[in-house]
Amino acid sequence: YSYYMLGLIEMKRKNYDAAIFNFDRSILVNAEFAPTNVGKGLAFYKLGQVDLAKKEFEKARIKDGEFGLSSYN
Repeated sequence: YSYYMLGLIEMKRKNYDAAIFNFDRSILVNAEFAPTNVGKGLAFYKLGQVDLAKKEFEKARIKDGEFGLSSYN
């Protein structure tokens, strides 16, 4: 959860590469935490990497199918 929060901080600072780095670390710690993939997808989107963003949103949708929060992206 700490790396996820660091990713959000970097997103706020518009340091998208650093955000992706922290989101990747968060995924290593807890691969089932769907909000991390949403954050990573948003960072990719902000960098103009739409295809990678879509892949992350899809991963989040699969993980979070029960709650459906990721389908808003």
